[in-house]
Amino acid sequence: MPSYAGGCRSATASVTIILLFFGGYSPRIRKIKRKDARPPCAPGICAMDSLKLIVFSDSHGDFRALDRLIQKHLGERCVFLHLGDGHREVEDLRMLYPAIDLRFVPGNCDFSCGEPPVGELEYGSCRAVFTHGHLFGAKYHDDELLALAHSRGASLLMHGHTHIPREEYTEGVHILCPGSVSRNLTGGASYAVAEIGRHGVLTNILKL
Repeated sequence: MPSYAGGCRSATASVTIILLFFGGYSPRIRKIKRKDARPPCAPGICAMDSLKLIVFSDSHGDFRALDRLIQKHLGERCVFLHLGDGHREVEDLRMLYPAIDLRFVPGNCDFSCGEPPVGELEYGSCRAVFTHGHLFGAKYHDDELLALAHSRGASLLMHGHTHIPREEYTEGVHILCPGSVSRNLTGGASYAVAEIGRHGVLTNILKL
């Protein structure tokens, strides 16, 4: 169900790429042809009341699920956020869809990944922070996650790691976990859509 609270203000070119998949798939070469999305709307540049985020996590080698998700929202003005445990799939997506704005933070299964463990987004005066969660006790409590959000002045905190989708509002912070885009502990697969802007924060968890 959608969750909303106010309070913060805030070309088509076809590409053919040969990808070699490892991990959850048997090694094979596929030839893929896709259309690029329109260039994303950069915060503060487009005349929009909010910034749309497509949030997902814990793909664990399931490239097909990610490709299906990107195709579902391809062409929308949005930012794609992968919250960890899927670095190889993210690299493949960046090759396949170079026009989309795809951001990533590493998880506990993303070995030898040099990207920072915490990311931020800001739209107007509304700030969001995102991390995988394993460094902040996400499976056990919210204390460290809330401390992270408060230290960054964020009204939205997004994390993965648990494979359990949830959206909550506590201590002035929206906490959003999209679950796993591959397989949740509660069954099925899920992702989330969030919007930040001058009207506040809107979150919604969706089945994939």
